[in-house]
Amino acid sequence: MNRMHQASLWVKQNPWRASIIGWAGITVAGFSILSTVRSEMDIKRRQAYRDVIEREYAERASQESRA
Repeated sequence: MNRMHQASLWVKQNPWRASIIGWAGITVAGFSILSTVRSEMDIKRRQAYRDVIEREYAERASQESRA
């Protein structure tokens, strides 16, 4: 009896456990994806903030050099 056959027998004998394990796996994968997306958004937000600060600094420096 191979492992796939054993696994399918176990799922047939324990449908509730199998569904709970499946939902847990889906939930973990979902949270993993969400955390990845959030960290990407944080990186982009920090970069945009840095760009704004650099732009303001450059404008201020050019105004001071004119004065």
